[in-house]
Amino acid sequence: MMNRAVCMGICLVGSVMMVSAQKVVCVGDSNTQRGYPAMLEKQLGEGWETLNCGKGGATLLSGTRTPYFGTHQYQALLKSEPDVVVIMLGTNDANPLWWKGKRATQFVGSSAEELISQYQKLIGEVRSLATKPKVYVVTPPPVFPDRAKGEKVTMRAARKELLETEVLPLIRKVAREEEVILIDVHGRMLGQEQLSSDGVHFTKKGYELLTSIIKEGLLQR
Repeated sequence: MMNRAVCMGICLVGSVMMVSAQKVVCVGDSNTQRGYPAMLEKQLGEGWETLNCGKGGATLLSGTRTPYFGTHQYQALLKSEPDVVVIMLGTNDANPLWWKGKRATQFVGSSAEELISQYQKLIGEVRSLATKPKVYVVTPPPVFPDRAKGEKVTMRAARKELLETEVLPLIRKVAREEEVILIDVHGRMLGQEQLSSDGVHFTKKGYELLTSIIKEGLLQR
């Protein structure tokens, strides 16, 4: 049962009490864009609404095919007047093509330094919004190389290694230092290979599990 005092805003219009839904804006890559926000709204129930601001291929790093700061979804986030913002980025940053490759970026420093800087920038911009939303950082789900096919198996394996050894520790560091709530989707979905469709994306049951973990994090904090 949801606590309305926590989850809903209440105002009076004339003599009529109006209840406004809490708006949750979901920031991320294709695992967000593919539809978990709609599942989240359904799972949360009355008093909540979600806005999907995910973009396939999105990265925090610049100089990639789809830097999140250059997307229409980023602009929609800034205009969304959110009560809650859920950020789940990092899967594509762990792509060796971007993490280890040469990127056309003006940032001076390593990929690790840029990831930290860009994540801090994103959190800072969200916090500066007029609605002062609560920010949640979500660890990216696991990568399952064995669920890929052909040449993608090797690439997925390299991404898995970079995600676990480089990107995840940095995301946890940012969440800790920025004092935002961390929801550990990665840890909770380890061992769920059967729910992955291609190594980085998920079946309907996989997205339902991912959504339930995020829902639990939102309601418990």
